[in-house]
Amino acid sequence: MSRYHSYINAAITVIKAYDGKVPLSRTLTLFFAGRKQMGSKDRKTVSTIVYSYMRLGKAISGATVEERIAIACLLCPLVEAVQLPLLLALKPDWIQLIGLPLSEKLSLLPGVNGEHLFPAIQLVSEAIDPTDFIWSHLCQPLVYIRVRPSCHSTITNQLNQAQTDYQWLGENCVSLPPTTPIDRLLTIDRQVVIQDYSSQQVATFLAELIPIKNKQKNYAVWDCCAASGGKSILAVDVLGAIELTVSDIREKILSNLVQRLHHAGVRPHEVLLVDLSKPYYFPQSKKFDLIICDAPCTGSGTWGRTPERLQYFNESEIAYYSQLQQSIIKHSIPHLATGGHFLYITCSVYQAENELNTAFVQEQFPTMTLVQSKVIIGYKKRADTMYAALFKN
Repeated sequence: MSRYHSYINAAITVIKAYDGKVPLSRTLTLFFAGRKQMGSKDRKTVSTIVYSYMRLGKAISGATVEERIAIACLLCPLVEAVQLPLLLALKPDWIQLIGLPLSEKLSLLPGVNGEHLFPAIQLVSEAIDPTDFIWSHLCQPLVYIRVRPSCHSTITNQLNQAQTDYQWLGENCVSLPPTTPIDRLLTIDRQVVIQDYSSQQVATFLAELIPIKNKQKNYAVWDCCAASGGKSILAVDVLGAIELTVSDIREKILSNLVQRLHHAGVRPHEVLLVDLSKPYYFPQSKKFDLIICDAPCTGSGTWGRTPERLQYFNESEIAYYSQLQQSIIKHSIPHLATGGHFLYITCSVYQAENELNTAFVQEQFPTMTLVQSKVIIGYKKRADTMYAALFKN
């Protein structure tokens, strides 16, 4: 049995044991932890097979796990050094098809139904091209970093010295291959923030507020669903000195957030444990000039990075998250100052979490005016797809 047959058998073991209840990355980590004899190349190859398998979602029915792996190896743009031996082990006749355009490959595989690859594709935003979006999931997204102020020349020099492939996309955004060991090359959070291209585009919404912020001595910002703090650091880098309050529902997340902000040189004014599915009461005099609501969501715009969700997502989650988001909206906007701004963000592609919640804000809070809203298309850049809407009170 060839080494690649061993890789395939290991991948099949993982796939058959996986039930979608935990992130696939965690399952693979535990799998490899029990197999110390597997080297880094072995682990990388098995992971590639498993993730490629998951990228097909439910686009194939009636195929064996091995047949599905073969189809994934043909359709997903893998490294040639991996793709050729895998197909040689599974479907040697398909090697001659590798260089064909995706459309031609699909015409030779009538059992693949793209409409079933992405769950509830009929419910995504009208701004999204469903065909391009669906097939973008066959390709692993790039890694993006945001270069922090005054670090541009240093980062360029360090990447050049490391002979790393990279590309500037605008003033602060750099794309890198998915396997780039960023933590070994750069100082995370001090020099650069690992932040997807689309997430970085939120800076354009914040930039509109710079003239307003500059007229105020103490510009109060509340990142009400702060999570890991990426938007908080972005707000500081774009707006400059602000009075920052961060909150989240999860105590462990807040603890990690404080450490990250400290490492990034950001000192929050307040750190609060808040459940915004229920009313929360600040002192009556406490109002915020900007509320950033990066709401919990299905994460459907990021499934290129977690393709197991293409298979295991339950459509009922859309309604669950939409209702949760509306609760958070209802319980956060009352703390907005007159003339203040509310920035609503999700990494979802479903209308119920995005455009319909924009309408919800306007229905529930008639004083709120929509300044701009946008589906941030990432799938054309091997990045996430997101949604953002900026309101003024």
